[in-house]
Amino acid sequence: MAFYRTGGGGSATETVLWTNGSPTAQFAPQDVTLSDDIDNYDFLKIEFISTASTGVNGSVLVPVSDFKSMTNTASTTGFGFGLSSGVDTFISRKTTYVNDTKIHIGAATSYTGNTNNARAIPLQIIGLKF
Repeated sequence: MAFYRTGGGGSATETVLWTNGSPTAQFAPQDVTLSDDIDNYDFLKIEFISTASTGVNGSVLVPVSDFKSMTNTASTTGFGFGLSSGVDTFISRKTTYVNDTKIHIGAATSYTGNTNNARAIPLQIIGLKF
């Protein structure tokens, strides 16, 4: 898949930095180790599925420069990726920077605070370089 910049032309190179080895299982909160330094990329793309049984895909893009300021501290929130099949079932996973080759993917939590790690399962983390 190619991505295009608006106004400037050119496409992005995609590199898979991490793949979930068990995409049909619940995904507990954890640090994941990437195969390359994120400073080599302009954006990170996280691809995920809503549940292991539905296979509905989604993705989120975050600029590496912004992501590096999202550490797992009380003063930052990281960024969330998740899904919604209605207001009552919104699920999000807080994702934060650990170091240049490691990120933390948090629990799958609803807006009411309930946890269900069988939802919003990450599939891949991809680095994009323009």
